[in-house]
Amino acid sequence: MQKMTDTSFLAMSPDALVRLVQCITSPADVAVFLRVLPLHALPTPLAALRELLAAHGEQPPLWPQPCLADGMDTVMMDLVLAAMPSFPTIRVGDLVAFQQHLATRSGPTMDLLGFAAQWGHKIVSVTLSSEELSGGTGMLGSVLQLCTGLDHVEVHPLDKPERIIRAITTPAHHVRRLDLFADDGDCFDVDDGVALLGPWLRSGHAIHLSLWRFESEDDDALAAALAATPTLQSLDFILADGIISSLASGPRLSRPWTRLRVRTSSIDGLHKLLHRLDLSVMTHLDLGVFEFGDSSCLAAVLPRLPRLEELSLVCTSLADASAVKQAASPSSLRVVTLNTFEASSRTRLALLDWISTSVCLESVTWGFWSSFCGREMRHVGRAFRRWIDAGVRSVHFTQVDGNDLCMRELATALTVTTPRRPLRVELGDQRLQDVKALDGLFKAVAMHPDVAQSAR
Repeated sequence: MQKMTDTSFLAMSPDALVRLVQCITSPADVAVFLRVLPLHALPTPLAALRELLAAHGEQPPLWPQPCLADGMDTVMMDLVLAAMPSFPTIRVGDLVAFQQHLATRSGPTMDLLGFAAQWGHKIVSVTLSSEELSGGTGMLGSVLQLCTGLDHVEVHPLDKPERIIRAITTPAHHVRRLDLFADDGDCFDVDDGVALLGPWLRSGHAIHLSLWRFESEDDDALAAALAATPTLQSLDFILADGIISSLASGPRLSRPWTRLRVRTSSIDGLHKLLHRLDLSVMTHLDLGVFEFGDSSCLAAVLPRLPRLEELSLVCTSLADASAVKQAASPSSLRVVTLNTFEASSRTRLALLDWISTSVCLESVTWGFWSSFCGREMRHVGRAFRRWIDAGVRSVHFTQVDGNDLCMRELATALTVTTPRRPLRVELGDQRLQDVKALDGLFKAVAMHPDVAQSAR
């Protein structure tokens, strides 16, 4: 490394050295690389980046894409701004807060428009809070026009969200992903959803839309516009039951979606929507139902998902296992999250078998309040071994009772099977009473340096 430093790296132009660093994706590797170079040999942006990574290495990742957020103190923000030429892309976590920081910083002054003129090509994501920019929607439009690489915008509720959304979704800005985000107690309430989102949906840029607590006077028309948008690939409907109902009874999609996330209080509405959709190309499915009652219709879609890569089911009850048993082996399944208050033994065992047939499994979160009985635990042990053989990286297992038995089966699995990858196992229940079982698990984990275990 020393020879390469003397003969190669120090001879590089500053721009070439910056481009070289941008080819390194790991923050730790970038930090090591910059430390071995003499400080005097680093251009100013890389010197600032070295100081930034050294001082804030434990913070949320700053490399390769920092998020300019209001959680940054002044010193940290100034270092990020000094290192700006070195970052391939950036995100702005709160555009209003960032505008205020630029107006009050002690270093070289620069307003938001000036920043966008210089660095707008690096901005790929922007979040707009409930406050309005100084300069209003005119300023917002001018800033976004300079963000030529902008891909994603997240909007929080405002007094008059229509003006802001229209400024964002003009086709000239090329925004591809739009999140209309409303937290608890808030909602997006608009009169004419089609007039608001229609131009963007027709622009040819729209690939993802997220609607949180979205209420519109024209749900049927908006649902028809969504169904007619051929570029849309990914949709989130979070407590937007009116849109879900209209989609379930409206025109069929012009093109199947590949990602769908739903949180709803209506099992029936979600069931009807899933029945209407073509799921043949769906790769990511995340479904959550807050209504009490049997949600077996969620598991019933498994036979229709041949390309599924990530699955999350959150519901109160899964009573019927027949559809799970009919589902083909999930050859592409990587990530599974199951959180269910109640499920029959047959359903849980069928889900275990189905998950375990994946050969590329990476993460399993198993959260059931209804527990396996003792005679079923051998089934669980076999599933653990198959997950480990598949190369799973993370297993989170939670149930009200029976985690002591889980520990024994997991210890046995780790004794007879060697993980191919680093593995983290978490038992997420506090009723761990069998000290011998816990000790056995600790001993099994100790046999494998790349296995970590925690219980809480």
